[in-house]
Amino acid sequence: LRGKKRWLASSTMVSGSLIIDPGAHRALTVKGSSLLTVGISAVEGEFRTGDIVTVSTTDGIELGRGLSDLPSTELRSYLNAKAGGSSPPASVAVHRDNLFLREG
Repeated sequence: LRGKKRWLASSTMVSGSLIIDPGAHRALTVKGSSLLTVGISAVEGEFRTGDIVTVSTTDGIELGRGLSDLPSTELRSYLNAKAGGSSPPASVAVHRDNLFLREG
């Protein structure tokens, strides 16, 4: 690991968690994509843009950590709009360059 990803992997300053659906899990682990808002099922904690968040499956397995591109309030607004039947445009929640994924 180098630089930023090593720092993300070892950081204890986690501000929240993003729970992702199976499609996002595949996109991150197989395709190496960024995490988009459309793949987030739930947001835990309060955080700002640039804070470290964990990325976990709905089963509670932590896949990795990254720097959030959006604050928790905006992510929750997106989820509320989606739950209300609206189709808000997808945005990057964690860019792949700012995402460390654990092996396995």
